[in-house]
Amino acid sequence: MKIAIVNQHIAHIIGGSELQCDYLALGLADRGHQITYFAPGRSGRESVERSYSVICVENTARSIISELLETRPDVVYWRYNKHHFREVAEALAATKIPMVFAASHINDLLPWAVKPVSGGVRSWPRQFVRKLRARWQHGGFRNVSALITLNRDLLPLSPVLESHYVPNGMSSESVPFFWPRPYVAWVANIKPAKRPEAFVEVTQALKEYGIDGLMVGHIQSGGYEWLEDPEQTPENFHYLGPRTPLEVNGLLAASRLHVHTCQPEGFGNVYIQAWMQGKPSISLEYDPCGYIVQEGIGDVCGGDVAKFGEQVVAWAINTEKSTIAGALAKDFANRTFSVDFMVRNVESILEKVI
Repeated sequence: MKIAIVNQHIAHIIGGSELQCDYLALGLADRGHQITYFAPGRSGRESVERSYSVICVENTARSIISELLETRPDVVYWRYNKHHFREVAEALAATKIPMVFAASHINDLLPWAVKPVSGGVRSWPRQFVRKLRARWQHGGFRNVSALITLNRDLLPLSPVLESHYVPNGMSSESVPFFWPRPYVAWVANIKPAKRPEAFVEVTQALKEYGIDGLMVGHIQSGGYEWLEDPEQTPENFHYLGPRTPLEVNGLLAASRLHVHTCQPEGFGNVYIQAWMQGKPSISLEYDPCGYIVQEGIGDVCGGDVAKFGEQVVAWAINTEKSTIAGALAKDFANRTFSVDFMVRNVESILEKVI
C-alpha cells in the first residue's frame, strides 16, 4: 500500500500521538508498505532520518491538501486531531482517496469540545470562537471511511460507522536513570488540561516522608514558569524539563509510582510506559478503559483532591503494595500494548478501506 500519515513528527515535538505515528510508520515500512509522513507546522523539507519519507509542510489546509494530492496515496491515516480536518477530508473525498481518522483525545469526537486556556473571563470570547470552529471541523467526519480510537470507552462517541479500538503500542526499552532519594514521577507536556499544580501540591505532602516529586515535560502554556523556580515550589519538588521516551522509561522504572493529574483525554502513553516498567498509577480522575481499577494496578480518586493526596502518600510509602501492583501492571502491559499488534491491526483496517 501507498500510505500517507498526517501528524506532527517526533523529530520536531515529543508527544504521545507523534510517538505512536513514528512506531506505526516504521512498522508499516518494515512490512513492505510505501510510507510518506506529512508533518505540518514546518516550512521547507527538513531532513529526518527514518526508513520512511518525511515531508514537512506548512500548517495550512491548502498546503496539506496540495502535498497529499501530489503524492496520491492509496489511503490517508490522519492523526492530527481536527486541525484543518474538514477541508482536507472533503478534498480527499472529491478525489476518491479514503481517510482513516485516528482519535487521540476525547475532544476529537465531541462536536463542540476545545481544550481549556488560561485567562479567565477575558478568554471567553476566544473560547466561543474556538468552539464554533471545532463544530464546523467536526463535519469532516462525513468523509471519513473508518475511525480508530486508542481507548475502547470512546467508541460510543464515534460519528463513523466503521470504528475500531486499537490499543497504543509501546517499547519497554529504557535509558537508566539515577536519583539520590526515593521519588514519585509525573510526566506530561505542561498546560492547563494536565493540572501540574495538583502534583506540586501532592509533592508537599510527601516531604515529611523523605520522598521527592519529579516532574518531566515541556512547558507548552504560559503561566507555568514558576515550576522552574525553586523558591516557588516545595524543596522536594524538581522540574526536570522535557525528556525522550527512553529517558522517561528509565525515570519511571526507578520511581516508587506514577502520578497522574490530567483531565480525561485519550490514553496517555505514560500510563503504558509506567506499567511496562512495573509501576502502578495513582490518578486524580482519569482511568483509561477502566484498566487501573479492573486490573488492580493503582488507584483512581474521582477528582477528589484530598483523597488523591492521601492515596499518593499511602502508595508511595507502602513499597510492598506498590511492588505487587507494579508486577500486575507489567504483566498486563506486556500482554496488551505490543507495537507489532498495533501495527498489524492498523494495517488491516487500512487495507479494508482501500
